[in-house]
Amino acid sequence: MPGCVLRASGPDFAVDEFLAHSPLRPCSIWRRGERRHQYRPPSKDSGFNVVVSDAPGDDMPSQIGDAVRFLTAHYEELVRLMASSGLEGAVLDFGIARRDVMAQCDTLPAPLIRLAGGLGLAIEISQYPMLDDGAE
Repeated sequence: MPGCVLRASGPDFAVDEFLAHSPLRPCSIWRRGERRHQYRPPSKDSGFNVVVSDAPGDDMPSQIGDAVRFLTAHYEELVRLMASSGLEGAVLDFGIARRDVMAQCDTLPAPLIRLAGGLGLAIEISQYPMLDDGAE
């Protein structure tokens, strides 16, 4: 199950030019017009993903702590990213476990919201089903 990633993209974002001068190390890069997946149409934008946390989806507190540390450590570089020509936006995507509960509530603490909001980053929570240990 995914942890937290930073995803940045835009139809006119010069992803290779930005990354050539960046300490950020992407786990995924895509370019407009190229296929990201064999069975999908060509991408309409260019961008990249960076792993912010590799904590599992059932450990959201660790993902949040990692994200706060990442945003703090890379603050100036993220300011540069957000000012990049052609960038349409960037999002912190938290991959969390979908629990079997009546209502799933997951809180994002104020320090994370302040840091992300101050940078202009959106926050997304992607829920994934938990796999049973006995699943085949």
